[in-house]
Amino acid sequence: MPATKRAFSLQPVMLSTTPQFLVGAQAEALEQRIYGRIRDRAYELFEQSDRAPGNEDANWSQAESEVLRAGLQVRESGTWLTVNAVLADASGEDIQIGLKPNRVLVSAPVAGCERNSSSDGTNYEDEIFLAVNLQVEIDLASAAASFRDHRLRIMIKKHR
Repeated sequence: MPATKRAFSLQPVMLSTTPQFLVGAQAEALEQRIYGRIRDRAYELFEQSDRAPGNEDANWSQAESEVLRAGLQVRESGTWLTVNAVLADASGEDIQIGLKPNRVLVSAPVAGCERNSSSDGTNYEDEIFLAVNLQVEIDLASAAASFRDHRLRIMIKKHR
């Protein structure tokens, strides 16, 4: 008997997931977690330079570039903004999107890694952070997002 032909690939298909939106105090907490990570990394750089004074700005800039990944792309179309990112090494679970009137923050765990909270519960290891400042104010209640095939898509209406 001939082998059965398959119409579809045997590759697993990543199901679409819906990220969690954070606004208000929760969005502020996410932003503080990101700043905490940057601050901690800047301090590590300061320590590595034998506490040499005068490099604070350079240490902060380097820490910021290490903690915050580039990749949030914003497109305006009429009354809407679309924010896209490719997160090739992100897990589809537990993605958080912090919304502020002029800012979008994203936190996503790295695929295959568990979140490990520190003793104070504010820092996580193996986490991807992205942030973008917006040129317009957004309507926080209008936001919708999806994560499919390692692509994050956020749609938000501009505030009137």
